[in-house]
Amino acid sequence: MKKLLMAIAVLSVGLFSSCDKCKDADCKNGATCEKKVGDCNCPTFYNGTKCDGEVRSNYVGTYIGTSTTVFTVQGQTITETETDTMEVITNGTTVTKLDIKGDGTSDDPNVPLVLSNNTDFTATTSFTENGTLINATGSGKFTSTTLSLNATLSGDFSGQPITGTISFTGTKQ
Repeated sequence: MKKLLMAIAVLSVGLFSSCDKCKDADCKNGATCEKKVGDCNCPTFYNGTKCDGEVRSNYVGTYIGTSTTVFTVQGQTITETETDTMEVITNGTTVTKLDIKGDGTSDDPNVPLVLSNNTDFTATTSFTENGTLINATGSGKFTSTTLSLNATLSGDFSGQPITGTISFTGTKQ
């Protein structure tokens, strides 16, 4: 009888310890682990088998595509469509922040992007275009290979309001 109880005890210990597959998972950044499968469940903005990668790093790079700007000033609507390049870079150490890098001229600053989840972002900036202050507010989305952005524009040109939109869709190079 003692041997039977001892065998049951050893078997029970083996069964219960094998159910916790998380003991070696080493999940990072506040990730949780599902004991039965041993996989890390990553929190928003992190990825990888141990959740040690930042989602934003997947989006860093150069995107080439088409931008269309439509704006109205002094009763005239102007539409410009062109091939455009946008470079996405990280912004500091905060995992939700990226920038679309400007070309370094005073009228093309970096545009801050703030991730709201693993694919969507918001963007708000002000810049000077031909001596006119323009405010831009928009949102966009990343996929594994594309960046899309839509924003509204507003400003004032010699006492006349300027309104408009800009859209960009580009493919990561």
